[in-house]
Amino acid sequence: MRIKLALLLLLPVLGYLNLGILSKESLKANGETILLELAPRDPRSLLQGDYMALNYRLHNELGRKRELRGHRGQIVIKKDDNGVAKLDRIYNGEELAENERLLRFNFSGRRPEVATHSFFFQEGKAKAFEAARYGIFKLDSDGNLMLVDLADENREPISPKAYNEEQPTNNTQ
Repeated sequence: MRIKLALLLLLPVLGYLNLGILSKESLKANGETILLELAPRDPRSLLQGDYMALNYRLHNELGRKRELRGHRGQIVIKKDDNGVAKLDRIYNGEELAENERLLRFNFSGRRPEVATHSFFFQEGKAKAFEAARYGIFKLDSDGNLMLVDLADENREPISPKAYNEEQPTNNTQ
């Protein structure tokens, strides 16, 4: 009886988790591709383990708008000819032009949040991602972003296969 009850309680949880996975897979497959320019960062803290700490120019621009602190909402972005998203204005419910998109933000702490602050990659591939200048995202119609890759200065996705394997350090004494 307990097993049946446990299974009965487990089914909605599994259904909810699978719905979340399907939602992310749908965004990845069908979302609009946009690029966010990475902001300058301290190279001493650029790579920490097998992930890269990210900062975006868009975060810095929003951070200067003190009136947004403690708020969440949407901003209007425009893509330039290269697909790079630029902050246009704070969204106030007005009609959007054809080249404008909404992007959600949350400014609850010291800095605004519109996109993830870290990018995880395969162990030993850090050298390849040092050339990153843009984050490649998928954007849905509600203004949600999903980071799918990083791009170099030419806005081309970075392929760690193009770089030689990093040599492991040998700590024998």
